[in-house]
Amino acid sequence: MHKRLGIIGVVLAGLIIIVRTAVALHDATRDLHRPTTGGPPPLQVLGFFLAVLLVFAILVGTALLLRLRRDWHKRLMLMSCVILAGPGLARISFERIPALAFLRGGGPGGLFDLVMLMVHACIARDTWRHRRLHPAFVCGALLIASVDLPFIWILLSSSTWAHIATWLVT
Repeated sequence: MHKRLGIIGVVLAGLIIIVRTAVALHDATRDLHRPTTGGPPPLQVLGFFLAVLLVFAILVGTALLLRLRRDWHKRLMLMSCVILAGPGLARISFERIPALAFLRGGGPGGLFDLVMLMVHACIARDTWRHRRLHPAFVCGALLIASVDLPFIWILLSSSTWAHIATWLVT
């Protein structure tokens, strides 16, 4: 049953990449023509979300290649789901949830902190349950963490990225 549903999952993963890319481009185009609200520039946010989609695609693709190794497959698929939580969390009204007030105004970086907290929770639970840290979690967590490294934000602030992103949204 899982193998049959897996085919649908592969199609859904492809659709997620296509639709989320289109949404990110649309949002960046829309936000370029709005007055700035103090958050990161729209082209940087676009780059961040495209980097998240790239990591998602790498995690799902690797999990599919390792589908016969169940221990790796399920952990990499879990990490691919966790990294996609960020855009959904961005739509939460943090004013209504006092416990998440620390994320207000944090932009993609603040949401990424929450995603990394979820990654650490998954790793902690699995390590506690199996009494060892699985290498799939190490690889997945490092890949996810690479999205928010300082050099990524420096790259997204460069004139080269601005030129590429402007071309993408026009």
